[in-house]
Amino acid sequence: MSLMTSLILFYLIMVVVIRVLKVTRKSKTRGREQERQTATRQDSAPVRRPAAKTPLSQSSRTARTAGSAGSVSPAGKDLTKTKDGQASTTEYLRQKAIEDERAHAEEARIEELRLHHETGGRMPAMRHYDGDSVPRGMHIVRCGYCAAENLIRDGQKQSDCTCYFCREIL
Repeated sequence: MSLMTSLILFYLIMVVVIRVLKVTRKSKTRGREQERQTATRQDSAPVRRPAAKTPLSQSSRTARTAGSAGSVSPAGKDLTKTKDGQASTTEYLRQKAIEDERAHAEEARIEELRLHHETGGRMPAMRHYDGDSVPRGMHIVRCGYCAAENLIRDGQKQSDCTCYFCREIL
């Protein structure tokens, strides 16, 4: 019984502490907002926070410096800018996605060249999943090294392909 009482007491104390913390946070943010408003009224100029520097691609940098708010990028897409003259978050994310896609394509190209060099230009076979039927015009070849089931075309030699899994010559 004393365990139950102590748990209920602990729960009530935690609820009170959390509410007190929420109230103090709200009052602090209200105080900051009032300070900003009074500073704006006194200076008659808006108070600006220092702009966070974000890495942008070259095309975004040129678009940012070339025009004003709402200018059109070299790709023909509308750039939405903030009052500070920086590109918007969505524009930054779009540029970041393009850069990531280019980097991924470059990595894939390098990996493809490495595999081509290592295997002597042989193409990897296709994977055969257990329980799947064998497509028309193909047959299954087991890898001698890892025993993976590979699909190759009927007219193709085994020695012209590598295992999809371990890249050993079939």
